[in-house]
Order: sequence, then C-alpha cells, then structure tokens
Amino acid sequence: IAPEFGELSIAVDLTDVTVVENQVATFTFEPAGTPIEQLEYQWMLDGALLEGATGPTLELPVVLADDGTLVQVVAANASGAFNEIMSAEVTLTVEADTVAPEIVGAEGTPLNDRLTIAFSEEMSEAGLGEIGNYALMPTEGGEMIPAISASPAADGLSVVVIFESPMTARTRYTLMTENLTDRAATPNGLGDPT
Repeated sequence: IAPEFGELSIAVDLTDVTVVENQVATFTFEPAGTPIEQLEYQWMLDGALLEGATGPTLELPVVLADDGTLVQVVAANASGAFNEIMSAEVTLTVEADTVAPEIVGAEGTPLNDRLTIAFSEEMSEAGLGEIGNYALMPTEGGEMIPAISASPAADGLSVVVIFESPMTARTRYTLMTENLTDRAATPNGLGDPT
C-alpha cells in the first residue's frame, strides 16, 4: 500500500550560518508533512545544484572564498501530484581564521628517536614535511638533535618526526619548530613554536 502524502510545510527553516574558514558549515532543514522519511532533498549553492547533496542536512567544508554564498534546499515527494517545498535562501558567512595554531601534544616511542606531534588545527603541507623545521634541544644544555625525516598525516593535524639520534632517558627536551603555518588564506604561524 502506497503511503499517503500530506501537504508539505516547513517545521524548521534554514538560517544564515557564520563559520571560520577551513571549518564545516552545517545547514539543517526540517519540513513537516507525511511521511518525512520518504522525502527527497536537493541542495543548491548560488542557485546551482550541489551534486550528491540530497539529505536534510548539508555539511559543507568552507574556505574564505565561499563567503557570501547563497544556500537553499528543496524537499519533494511524489504523491500522484508532485508536492515540494523550498527553504528560505540563506547566506553563508565565512570569517578569516586569525587564531594561531598550537602544538597540543607530542608523543614519543620506546626507541626515543621520534615524536608524533599533534596540532590544534590543520597545518599547511608546505612546512609540515620539511625536516629543517624541527629540532630537539636538551633543556639542561647539550647538542641540538636535528630531524632526519618528517611525515605529515594526510589531514594535516599531525606529523611524525624522526631525529638524528635518540633522546636520552630521563632528560627533558624542548621541541623547536619554525616555518609551520595553518591552512588559512592568510596563514597563521604557531602561537608558541617550542
């Protein structure tokens, strides 16, 4: 038995969204009418169909150039006679990232020759894989230990750095970094490079 479709209306319409660049903007549309679970959705950006965007929620990774984009969605069912409802057209505001990234963790291995360094946000590949951007310095003095390998994670949130020689047990080290920036349109350097 085919379900009966009621007249569609809007339970919760779209609203303008403001997000910082390189984050995800989330838009949610809630139509009313029955049966909701059988509705089809199509999202649009600046009036153009967004391929593959066919659910009640749109999660859109954004860059600074997306500022001012107009977002809208259509929900439709087929009840013998075509029945659809269109959301309000809302604006995506993308603000510049002006916050410096930070090192949020550094974890060693039993061999004491490498560190996995984690960052507070996605970092630019340009500096992340450069071995000259990393060194270890014993806190109580001694020789600097340069990096010989730097392997960034694909997401830019961490890097595995191998050093020229192992760290000495029960010795404190300072991790020295340089030329590491985030992926902002105007890149921000690390807040504290040590």
